[in-house]
Amino acid sequence: MNTNKHLKRMYTPANTSKAPVDSAANPNRVAGGLRGHGADHYSLLGEDGLNKEVPTKKYVDALEQQLRTQRTLVEALQKKVNRQDNENQTTRSMVQSLSNRLLALSNR
Repeated sequence: MNTNKHLKRMYTPANTSKAPVDSAANPNRVAGGLRGHGADHYSLLGEDGLNKEVPTKKYVDALEQQLRTQRTLVEALQKKVNRQDNENQTTRSMVQSLSNRLLALSNR
């Protein structure tokens, strides 16, 4: 009987309560498999004996989302550049107009 208690104490973990699951854990790593491994592609062996690397759908979707985000940023920056160009043209025309007036006044 004493041996059973000794064995139980020896092989039972000291802290039997489970640690709380981190809510910020990457769900892909929790899921396991290709996603858990962090793979963004898998390899296929073709009939011709060549390895073909095929990206996963999730990887392609992530790239497409990145592309959409970058396009949105580029469009916003393009609008700012166009606005600045318009302001520069307006300022140039105002300066030209003022310099013409000053020349006209100095010639009188």
